[in-house]
Amino acid sequence: MEKLRQALLDKNVNTFKQMQRKFRVMDDDRSRTLDFEELAKGIRELGLTDSDMTEEEILAVFSTLDKDGSKSLNIDEFLEAVTPPMSEARKEIVKKAFQKADKTGDGKLTTADLKGVHNVTYNPDFKNGKKTEEELLTEFLNSFEPDEASRDGVVTLEEFEKYYAGVGKSYDADEAFIQMVKASYCLE
Repeated sequence: MEKLRQALLDKNVNTFKQMQRKFRVMDDDRSRTLDFEELAKGIRELGLTDSDMTEEEILAVFSTLDKDGSKSLNIDEFLEAVTPPMSEARKEIVKKAFQKADKTGDGKLTTADLKGVHNVTYNPDFKNGKKTEEELLTEFLNSFEPDEASRDGVVTLEEFEKYYAGVGKSYDADEAFIQMVKASYCLE
C-alpha cells in the first residue's frame, strides 16, 4: 500500500481531486470500478516496475482493498487505500468542524445542516444566478461522497474524515491544516 501511495506522491498526485482523477484515468472501461488488470496497468503507468512491486504484491493490495469481495475496486475503496491516515491533531479539528456543521446533532450532514455554516454567497455561480444555494450546497456535499453509485446526499463523520484526509495531503504541517479547517468552519 505504501509503495502505491509513494508512487502517487512521486507523480504529484497528492490531492483528493487528483486521486479521483487518477482513478478515472485508470478506469479503462468506464465502469466506475477498477478490476485487477486496470489497477495493475495503472500501477505500472505510475512507474512502478516488477522489481518495485511484483504482480503478487499488486494482487495482495487488490485483495486487501476489495472490501466487498466484488473483484473490483470502487472509488471509495481506492481512495481509502491511497490516502494516508491523519494525525490525532487533524482528526480532532475535523471532528470539531463536523460537529459544528451538524446543526441537528444527528451525526449526519445534509444541506439543511450546512445552511448558515457553509457560505455560498461569494461563489460566482451564485452571484450570477446560475445556481441556487441549495444546488451549491448539494455540490459541496457530493464532494464528500465521490462514488456516485453510493451517494445518498448525507455525509457521515467517516466520509467527512476521509475527505479531509485527502485534502490534508496538500498540507505538510499539521498547524497549516488545522488553521485551514478552523478558518473554513469559523472555529475559535
